[in-house]
Amino acid sequence: MPNSSTNRTLDREAMRLAKPWIGGVAWPSIGFGLAVALVYMACIAAAASGRLGMTPAFLLCGVLVYASYTILHEAVHANISGSGRPIRWFNEAMGYGAGVIMAIPLTIHRATHLAHHRKTNDPESDPDMVMAISGRPGLGSLFVASLRSITKQYTFYWQVAWPTTSRPERMRAGAEIFVIVAGRVGLAAAGFPLEALVLTVAANVLGNLLIVTFFAVAVHYPNTGQGRYLDTSTILFRRGLNAPITWLWLWQNYHSIHHLFPRVPFYRYAKVFDRIRDLMVKQGAPIREIG
Repeated sequence: MPNSSTNRTLDREAMRLAKPWIGGVAWPSIGFGLAVALVYMACIAAAASGRLGMTPAFLLCGVLVYASYTILHEAVHANISGSGRPIRWFNEAMGYGAGVIMAIPLTIHRATHLAHHRKTNDPESDPDMVMAISGRPGLGSLFVASLRSITKQYTFYWQVAWPTTSRPERMRAGAEIFVIVAGRVGLAAAGFPLEALVLTVAANVLGNLLIVTFFAVAVHYPNTGQGRYLDTSTILFRRGLNAPITWLWLWQNYHSIHHLFPRVPFYRYAKVFDRIRDLMVKQGAPIREIG
């Protein structure tokens, strides 16, 4: 392993190479987020009108919840508006919308997720450690981790962030929770209780299971590495599979790039990785190749 002086030199070089990919309005994120929201609403409407069966609607809504996390995640880091302060409101609006789909408010997730970045894999301070799994992950342990992740969003915010946050932020968090609950109760009250339960509650459990599996457990397992280059894995696939799997994974198989440079939009992770891979190897970054 290089010494601390060499580490700093390598890190500065990585920052230099990554900088061109940071900033600017993230038009692909905007298009993706709007498409997810429109398909989500259309799916619920089609199921409520009988044009789409409950089972395919449930599966589709689960996948859309999984997809919507990318937008919530990007909004947390203000990556949708980039460095453009005049359209920061649009970044927040997209984050609020994704939060409604996920039933996790942007304001609450921002506090939790940024704490995760500050103390990644710290058993005492990283709120995402509730998703850490001992031994080989299985469906049962992933499901339990998924449920823990949902409750942790709210308990962490209440116990850690709420006492020190501002009144306007508290009001925003409260308003987001109200919209999330009111939308689901409203759908049930309008005569669609089964659709509300299956498509906006049960589907969220499925979607969150996918999120926890691919955004958290797979890339941080076994949750023991600490340090800028050591706490998150890069997962690559051979034999022509890397590109299609990367698309399905929404680029989070390059989650290491996000932890190194949180302001890089998700669809640029692979480009940055290709430029700094040698530097990451010198820093001891975990890179796994499958296939």
